Amino acid sequence: PCGPSSTYSVEDGTLTVSGSGLISDVTQDTIPWKNSLSQIRILKISDGITGIGANVFLNLSIIEVEVPDSVLQIGDHALGYTVGDTGEFTPIPGFTLSGSSGSAAQDYAQANSFSFKVKEEEGPSGTVGSLRWSLSRAGLLRIDGAGAIPDYDTARIVPWAAYASGKDGYRIT
Repeated sequence: PCGPSSTYSVEDGTLTVSGSGLISDVTQDTIPWKNSLSQIRILKISDGITGIGANVFLNLSIIEVEVPDSVLQIGDHALGYTVGDTGEFTPIPGFTLSGSSGSAAQDYAQANSFSFKVKEEEGPSGTVGSLRWSLSRAGLLRIDGAGAIPDYDTARIVPWAAYASGKDGYRIT
């Protein structure tokens, strides 16, 4: 566990924190995944986590982290810092947080002089055979999964065709 109702796992270079509530404050010596720090390349914080305690992701050499909207508070040096033998906290060069505008992630980024990216709103989505498609407000059509995209006789009948013209604020570019 890494909090009263949160757990973590490290698999294939990804640290995933899931559950609910707060990830508890830690010190440099009590970071739960400290023995795996050199292996971790990706951090995933699941929706449902409401707070990230002080120093939690200290010495995690990741330069971009997405913070879910469920996170309402972020403790001191929780993200984007390393600490050396002298105990001095050093910001990770180029560290960027992403999240929703007006979120705790944006407040933390601003308070710590980190870059911040507003995550794209999710738009319309659906399935085509075994594939899933989604369209962002920026006009990016994304198709995920395994398998072939079916052949269509005309572009007008593809599931995302209604969004090609800009109707409803979406436009495939």
